[in-house]
Amino acid sequence: MIDEFKYTLILLAIFLLSGYIFHKIKSREIKNIEVPHFLSRIASILGLVIIVSFALGITMAVITVVKLLG
Repeated sequence: MIDEFKYTLILLAIFLLSGYIFHKIKSREIKNIEVPHFLSRIASILGLVIIVSFALGITMAVITVVKLLG
């Protein structure tokens, strides 16, 4: 397996896991359930992780495709 493909799968897993946790925390806020400050802080950090992992995942996917075709 190509190393870039492995990294792409790892970034996809990070993206999906952080997105799931972010969604669970934010859905509590929408339902007006009390959300502790540390969970709100974690949600903010996970928002950044989602953005960065998405950008890196797209980049790694493009590199993988170019490497396979070229």
